Amino acid sequence: MGKSAALFLVLFFLTAFCLTTPLPAKAAHRTIVVPDDHSTIAAAIGTALDGDTIFVKIGNYEGPKNQTLFINKTISLIGEDPEGTTINLHPPLVPMNIFTYEYMGYLDAIKIDANWVKLSGFTITSDGGDLYATGNGTQIIGNVYEF
Repeated sequence: MGKSAALFLVLFFLTAFCLTTPLPAKAAHRTIVVPDDHSTIAAAIGTALDGDTIFVKIGNYEGPKNQTLFINKTISLIGEDPEGTTINLHPPLVPMNIFTYEYMGYLDAIKIDANWVKLSGFTITSDGGDLYATGNGTQIIGNVYEF
């Protein structure tokens, strides 16, 4: 019986070892630095994953031309200093209607469509438009607006 028991134990452990699958590791949140990692804020947002922080160093940053700056991920977008970190936005100027009256107006300069987004530490200027945010837990604090 000793040889049978030993053989059983060896087969048991070999089978258990072969059937064990590693669990995926959860990736750590990253800090993306503009302009070190990406030259534009829009490019940094494009590569960010949920939970990442985008830190923007002091400087003047142009938003995408004729587009809304769109945030659709759970990220923190943090400027180094609201006095020296400026985002210049250029949303589209499009025909709009109120009842039968047609006029030209700007779409949103910034649109946040995600939960738990933090936007802080910027002077935000725009040719027009507004800042539009939906989602739970969004924090828009410590900014200077020149819309």
